[in-house]
Amino acid sequence: MKISVNNLKAKKACQDQLDLFTRTFGDKPVSVTKANCLKAAAAGLDFDWAANRLLSPAARTDYNKTVDAAWADYDKAIDAALADYDKACDAARADYVKACDAARADYVKAHALAFWRASRAQKRLITEKEERTQ
Repeated sequence: MKISVNNLKAKKACQDQLDLFTRTFGDKPVSVTKANCLKAAAAGLDFDWAANRLLSPAARTDYNKTVDAAWADYDKAIDAALADYDKACDAARADYVKACDAARADYVKAHALAFWRASRAQKRLITEKEERTQ
C-alpha cells in the first residue's frame, strides 16, 4: 500500500494531519513500511484515523486486535508504575507526618515553656515591686 497527500485529501483528512504528513514524508506517495510507520508514529500522525479510512474491514479488525492487546500491556505497565508511585508516596507521606508531628510537639513544648518562663518573670517582677513598696 502507498499513501499520498492526494489519498489523504480524498479521504477528508484534516489540514493539520495533511501538513504533518507532508513535513514528514514530502509530496510523493509513500510505501507503508515498518520504518515509515515508525517515522509516522514519531511525527504524531493519527493511526486510528488512517485505520478507519484506509484499511479494509478485515485489516481494520486485525489492527484493532493488535492495538487492543498493546493497550492492555500499556495498562498493566502503568498500573504497576502507579502502584510503585503510590507506595513511594505513602512512605514519603508517613515520613512527612512523622516530621510534622515531631515539629508540632517541639512547638507546643516551646509554647508551654515560654508561658512558664514569662509567668516566672512576672512573679519575680511582682515580688520585687512588693519588696520596694514595703
